[in-house]
Amino acid sequence: MIWLRRLGWTVAALMLLMVVAWLALPSLLLWQLPPRLGEALGRPVTIGKIELTPWTLEVAANDVAIGGPQGASEPLLTIARAHADLSISSLFRRVPVIEAIEIDAPVLRVARTAEGRYDIDDLLARFAPDPAAPPAEPARFAIYNLQIRDGRLRFDDRPVERVHSIDGVRLALPFISNLPAEVEIKVEPHLAFRLDGTAFDTGAQATPFAKTKAGTLQLAIRDLDLARYGPYLPDGLPARIARGRLTADIGVQFTVPQGGAPSVSVQGTAEARDLGLTDVAGQPLVDWQRLQVALHGAQPLARKVAIESLRIEGARLHASRDAAGEINWMRVVATPAASASASASTTQ
Repeated sequence: MIWLRRLGWTVAALMLLMVVAWLALPSLLLWQLPPRLGEALGRPVTIGKIELTPWTLEVAANDVAIGGPQGASEPLLTIARAHADLSISSLFRRVPVIEAIEIDAPVLRVARTAEGRYDIDDLLARFAPDPAAPPAEPARFAIYNLQIRDGRLRFDDRPVERVHSIDGVRLALPFISNLPAEVEIKVEPHLAFRLDGTAFDTGAQATPFAKTKAGTLQLAIRDLDLARYGPYLPDGLPARIARGRLTADIGVQFTVPQGGAPSVSVQGTAEARDLGLTDVAGQPLVDWQRLQVALHGAQPLARKVAIESLRIEGARLHASRDAAGEINWMRVVATPAASASASASTTQ
């Protein structure tokens, strides 16, 4: 009966250890974690509450906030609640295996302060890999049931004086792992959100860690205001988008064989309604009531375009001649050639 007594003492000790961990560890983590994270990030970090359930290996953090740049009135990132459920198999595999991660109401605020400059440049520089360091073996991991609910992103583009918002972000990732026994498993993530009020919905299938990486991405766009993103087009283009609404249902298939060249195939339909283009001076060039394109196996990396159908309704071409007798469309056609010539001269 001695072994039963020892077993009872062992079980009692484990239960006592779990109770102590349940009572003491949250306060200890709440005391130590924010300053250590703040030191690593170079930004202040606050956590409102930490919940720990040692007998089920669950941990949750509420009201998490990472501060913005110096002088900012709003934090860079806030999370209402982050919950992780660890697997006991992590102890046997000696790699992190997470059975579930749930992130509720994350809000990210990023600003572009100047051309090529952002208010998170300090974080990017802090975590940029050292080019002189030898490549390290990637860390092994397995994550199941990743859920992000009600996410938001606010992007303040100060040079063009525009603020873009993404809200209603929903991400579901059933499984992702780079453990050798599981790299061939197909992952089927789902992502949906609203960009400046326009609904996007995506679904995908992929094997991201297999020797031959392959996947399919479905992208659905509903009534996107194209004119809002006109300032992001390259300056060298001869035309500008004055107005237009885009609806698309596109499928993208990609394959990256080990040691081979990647291939991408695009198919689906895209439709632009009430589309109007102007020249760089703002004078109208062309507009359509409806422009619909159906692609069948287009391969952008191979510079191959396969158009199954093209439909144009209500097209109007605006041509004018100035006092020097030059037609506006001649300037538009000549712009790419002139840019290419200038680029070649600069290269020489």
